Amino acid sequence: MTNEANGKLDEGISDEDVALLLAALAEAERATAAESVMRFVPPRPAILEEASARRHQFVFGRRGVGKTTLLRRVAAGGSDSGRAVIFIDIETLRGRPYPDVLIELLGELLEHLEARLEEGGWKPRWKRRKLLGRVRGLAEAMGLLLREPQSAEHTISTLRAKSMRKSSRRSFGGGVRLALQRRGTGVDVAAARGATRERDVGEQSEAKVEAKFEKTKMDGLSEAAILIRDVLDDAQQELGVPTLVVLDDFYHIALDDQPEVLAYLHQVVKDLDINLKICGVRHRLKPFRDGDPPVGMQPRHDAATISLDITLERFDVARQFLEQVLAGICEPLGIEIDRLLTAGGRERLVLASGGVARDYLSLARTALRNSTERPSYQYRLKNRITAEDVAQAASDLYEQKQEELKHDAGDEAEALRSRLSEIVKFCVETNGTNVFLVETTKLQEEAWGKEVQALTDLRLIHRVDTLSTKRGGETYPGRRFAAFTLDLSTWTSTRAERIRPINFWEQGGRQKIREPKFIYTPERAADVALVGIPQAVTSPLAEDEQLSFDDVAPENEE
Repeated sequence: MTNEANGKLDEGISDEDVALLLAALAEAERATAAESVMRFVPPRPAILEEASARRHQFVFGRRGVGKTTLLRRVAAGGSDSGRAVIFIDIETLRGRPYPDVLIELLGELLEHLEARLEEGGWKPRWKRRKLLGRVRGLAEAMGLLLREPQSAEHTISTLRAKSMRKSSRRSFGGGVRLALQRRGTGVDVAAARGATRERDVGEQSEAKVEAKFEKTKMDGLSEAAILIRDVLDDAQQELGVPTLVVLDDFYHIALDDQPEVLAYLHQVVKDLDINLKICGVRHRLKPFRDGDPPVGMQPRHDAATISLDITLERFDVARQFLEQVLAGICEPLGIEIDRLLTAGGRERLVLASGGVARDYLSLARTALRNSTERPSYQYRLKNRITAEDVAQAASDLYEQKQEELKHDAGDEAEALRSRLSEIVKFCVETNGTNVFLVETTKLQEEAWGKEVQALTDLRLIHRVDTLSTKRGGETYPGRRFAAFTLDLSTWTSTRAERIRPINFWEQGGRQKIREPKFIYTPERAADVALVGIPQAVTSPLAEDEQLSFDDVAPENEE
């Protein structure tokens, strides 16, 4: 169907195929769509089994890499897979203050448990009626607590008695009951052990003493922790299968509140067969706060970590994965990828997506629409995606990424936009290209370095390689540098004529990254902008230092 040797294309896909594929691509972008979930392509072997493991885990990844799809695929296995999955979308709790967000999260968890306990007909429900009552009572308590003010005034009364004779008998039961009491303007939620007391009191006089105190919602939650844990334990034993609790898009909880929420959840599920799966963009998660005592859940200690990111550092791997995702959509429709994409279109689509599956599909859909709306030429046929179609689609995606930056970064959004603007100016106007380098220690230690990492999570720049400095031919590494490329959307169209992009995934292009002038710091960017000539600014490397790739010996580098 094609004549690649002559650079000519016989035809693209048909108009009928275009209509079918545009609808399928739009549907596939929805992470909650049933077909998308079942068509899930693992970004690496055994990741589905890893995410199904009976242990706490953080699932990291940029927007659109497939975190939700992966865990919905785990959930789709159901009890037949030997586990149950409770899926909670934290975005529905966005903007809630603490501890309301924790109370609502617990309420959702209890609702899921109640639904599972009610499954299986009237006989199991009759057997579980007392447990169901406890779950419902606890859910009611969470509802009452949620409606209370953050701090409420309570009154406590004490009777002081004097008597000629007094005998008493106390007995304590082993059961735990829910204590819901209105005191003053507030509600007490507490776990209380059953107790009885009998008295035989003679003549006595009494004095009533009252005291007032304030009680917060968090006080109520702290007192209810033992009850919540007991209910979860009994429900778990009754249901008889491990439970995975997925907290999707956890970054929608305020950053400073995240350690508190996770500390409480970890407390009530500790040593139960209930495991938390906390999902989110890495730079928007703050699961742990060090201190005395520490608060939250510490990655790699309290919970394992899973990263779903396939970056442009492994360009060929990213291309293979993304085209496998696309093939899963095209093949049922009888559409060949070779007829859908030109060679340049295939390459540019991977580059523009940054390795993110949802961006790849969104760009493919927009680029396909672009290809249907232009005339057909000998080298740019209608209904066949070219590199130019992808570049135009990338420009359209830029506005969406800016909206997501505002949505995800919150108060940091303006600072991140400013950092991106400076980096784009450093690359495009100063060096006339699409790449820059940052010393890796700066990414961890400097505020601006953390902003660079945040821009990576937000898919506005992409990491592509790692280099080290060598001195005088020595083989051991010195300083390490991360190489980044600007997202295609930040420089295509208006800036394209001012840039000579480096094809970093090709051997020749990779060698061009080694130039010291590409090393970025805010100070260097300011100095170069002031002088106007990059070569006039002092080199960031010593005279005997050179940049080298870790996987290539210096003598083998050209």
